[in-house]
Amino acid sequence: MAQSRTMGAPDMPHSPVDLPVDPAAHGFSATTPVERVIHWEMSWPAGLITQMGSGIQPWTGYPPDSWTTFEVLSGRIQAEDRPRARAMVREHLAQGLDFSFACRLVTANGEVVWTRTVGVLVREGGTTVGLRGFFIDITAEKRTLDALARRENQYRELVENANSIILHMDTMGRVIFFNRFARELFGYRAEEIQGRSVVGTIMPERCLDGREMTQVVSEIIIQPESAIPREYEIINRNGDRLWVSWTMKGIRNHQGMVVEVLGVGHDVTVRRRAGRAVRESEERYRRLFEGETDGILVLDAETLTIEDCNPAVELMLGYRRHELLRMQVTRYTDRPESELKQLADCAENLSSGHHIPLCHLRHKNGTVVPVEISAGSFVSGGRKKLIGAYRDISERLKREADLKKFRDLMDQSGDAFLVLDPADGRVLDANGTAWTSLGMRREELFRLRAGQFQTLALGGAQDWDALVQGLRESGSLSVEGLHRRQDGSSFPVEVNLRLAGGDDQETVLASARNITKRKETEAALIRAKESAEEASRLKDKFVSLVAHDLRAPISSIVSLLEFLRDDQDPPLSPTQRDLLSDVLATGRNLNLMIEEILNIGRLKSGKIRLEKSFFDGHFLSEEVIQRLDFISRKKGLQITNQIPEETRLYGDPTLLGEVLFNLMSNAVKFSHPGGRIQLLRLPDDDTALAVVDYGVGIPDEVIPRLFHVEEKVSTPGTLGETGTGFGLPFSFDIVEAHGGSLTVESTPGAGSTFTVRLPPMRPRVLLVDDGAMDRLMIGAFLESLDVEIMEAESGAEALALVDMHLPHLVVTDIAMPAMDGFQLLRELKRRPETEHIPVILITGDEKTETRDRAFRMGAVDFAVKPVVVHDFLPRVRHIIS
Repeated sequence: MAQSRTMGAPDMPHSPVDLPVDPAAHGFSATTPVERVIHWEMSWPAGLITQMGSGIQPWTGYPPDSWTTFEVLSGRIQAEDRPRARAMVREHLAQGLDFSFACRLVTANGEVVWTRTVGVLVREGGTTVGLRGFFIDITAEKRTLDALARRENQYRELVENANSIILHMDTMGRVIFFNRFARELFGYRAEEIQGRSVVGTIMPERCLDGREMTQVVSEIIIQPESAIPREYEIINRNGDRLWVSWTMKGIRNHQGMVVEVLGVGHDVTVRRRAGRAVRESEERYRRLFEGETDGILVLDAETLTIEDCNPAVELMLGYRRHELLRMQVTRYTDRPESELKQLADCAENLSSGHHIPLCHLRHKNGTVVPVEISAGSFVSGGRKKLIGAYRDISERLKREADLKKFRDLMDQSGDAFLVLDPADGRVLDANGTAWTSLGMRREELFRLRAGQFQTLALGGAQDWDALVQGLRESGSLSVEGLHRRQDGSSFPVEVNLRLAGGDDQETVLASARNITKRKETEAALIRAKESAEEASRLKDKFVSLVAHDLRAPISSIVSLLEFLRDDQDPPLSPTQRDLLSDVLATGRNLNLMIEEILNIGRLKSGKIRLEKSFFDGHFLSEEVIQRLDFISRKKGLQITNQIPEETRLYGDPTLLGEVLFNLMSNAVKFSHPGGRIQLLRLPDDDTALAVVDYGVGIPDEVIPRLFHVEEKVSTPGTLGETGTGFGLPFSFDIVEAHGGSLTVESTPGAGSTFTVRLPPMRPRVLLVDDGAMDRLMIGAFLESLDVEIMEAESGAEALALVDMHLPHLVVTDIAMPAMDGFQLLRELKRRPETEHIPVILITGDEKTETRDRAFRMGAVDFAVKPVVVHDFLPRVRHIIS
């Protein structure tokens, strides 16, 4: 581009097509004055302005030749706009792009004008060598827009702060604008509600008339009414329902179509609720009037005729409502006409709540109804009205009569009855026995409080408060004590207390009974019981001493007889040998009977101690069957053990083995040769074992005496076998000592079933380890054995758990802080109540010395970490199954 400068060239003497750039393409309107479009040219990259239109001077005050360089031009741009303008020009030039932007120019006299600056790049051989453009004066347009913006802000401020709901929505019912009042009423922020449908946010899904709210909104949008407000139920964000009166105005486009809807609403909830409250109040009072159990009449005060009544009056008098209306009170009252006249004369003087204690009304069938009347007056329609409430007191009078009878009975009762105030124990009421038994007058009793009664059971005032609190927790209380009369004498009493009434009328009901005779009888019974127990103890001691003294000589006699039988010099004859065998059998049987007598005595005196553990009922039964193998084969009996393996029982296996042996011995004894015997576990009870035989059975009259040691019921077996008669009583006592039961069912000639039931017991294992993961792993192993698991992370915590629930097995780690496994084991073995608990020690130490120390201290087993399930579980199963 040539570097010549042509200043003051005319701006638009030619047609717009001659312009280097078309202003219309950049928003220049044909109505814009010609002098406000100033053409300019600039070389680049030198930044020299080579041409500036002459119209620049009238507009800015700067002559055309003063616009010399790009730096001068940018220096006349408003300081705030300058960085953005310079950056935009340089950025577009660097990218080879034309540009257009608006900015402010500062005129020579300091005023500010707005211009849109348009620049088009001039290229030669692909290189930018210059710029051509023009300034468009947009000052008037900007000022107009600023005025409109200010006015719009004023209107927006007015709308935003209006004390009405302003809602602007599109034709889909979506919120465009929500003013402050609306946001506060509905509980939404602007960003939360804008763009959301009004249905489901501020309007429920359905109207009260059942129509869907989307249909209602569509009708409003299609035909918005600007003059007729309509009321709709709405909801706020909390779900509360409100009522709003809406006036809708459609905003139409140039084609007359509604494109948006402007709604103005007023909260009419208070008015709607007030109207509804009035209606509900009227309805409520009418329902109360209709549903009141007392009869209510509305009378004309001058004529005393009935103007209204509720159903209770119909029921009370036997008339229908239409019969009662306009009826005078003379028709249904039994009072003389003179009294009715007097009542009518004073009717107008009745004040609200005037009470007539007793009156009699005449039923339609002629019977008389006693009533209480409460009357009042009011004015309606300019006339004085009387309203009366009639209460049928027939039942009350009957109850009062019954109460009087009951009161008379109470006064004649030998027990003292008192009604006390729970606050301070003051006597509120009492029967005659109460004061006569105390040796005082009635008025003296009513001056007393509970703390002043000379009854040890009631105590003082402070004890009375604690006693009442105990009554509130338990409801009733029974205590015994000595009661002292005024003359100093005393007698034992039983006092029963209970709370009566509610929180508003709470009382304490007390009854006191003289139990002198009962105490004398109890003392006599105690003396008789102690005497009988002492006699029983002396008898048991005598029997034990005799049995103990007989055991040694009889054992010697049996031994001598065995020696005599075995001595072959000279040999005994067959007859002598048979006689000697009979004597030997009798001696052995006598020795066994003495031993069983001593066992029963030791069990009852507690000298035989139960050593309980878990054991397998199947294997215990197998041991008993082996013990009886010789005598059962001798009779050709078939014994089947149907008790499943792993039948877990809890008890003393030695003593329970004796019980099974006694029951099986009896089954063998009373079975026919070649018969069969079964050992069963009951299907509905895992801890119940039964011994079933099909022998001679037991007579019905013998069964009640089978288990009593004082009644010997032993009978010979099917082959003449004899017994001591103490086996079943001894077995019964053993099972009872376990907390179980031994029962029998028998049919003579068909056999017997003896059933041992033991209390169910789930093994309780205490797992002690300070490592949570170790406890979790070992606990998972133990769960497969159906056990109850208790966990502790220290020895001290384990001992605390043992004090609350004795475990059947303790599994403990050795290496623990504070109290290690060895210390826990020593503490358990030191205590008498826990020394029997088996303990398995677990450690990561595989030294032989550690294992030996564990067994020396009383551990039953030892396991090494990491615990292996196939090694660990058999050790536990050996103890608890």
